[in-house]
Amino acid sequence: MRELTPEKQNEMMEVLAKRLPLIRKEMNISQTELGEKVGLSRQTISSIERGTAALSWNNYLAIMMFINANKDRCKTLFNDDSQDLIDALAVAVRK
Repeated sequence: MRELTPEKQNEMMEVLAKRLPLIRKEMNISQTELGEKVGLSRQTISSIERGTAALSWNNYLAIMMFINANKDRCKTLFNDDSQDLIDALAVAVRK
């Protein structure tokens, strides 16, 4: 199993932030609803989506858990279908 480098974490957070509006639309949830589920305000979700606020690793993990990130979703989001990515995320969540 591979460790996630800080560079890979940053890349993953950027990808999620850019694709978050589409994910929300796919899930039919508002910024407010997502924020309530992951402990962020609607304004913070909006800022993350616009790129005016950075997504922290902890908030990234909370969103990934809420959207039920699995191997298929990771492949779609990150172009990475390796089990290593799923394993690395699982390790990060346990830390």
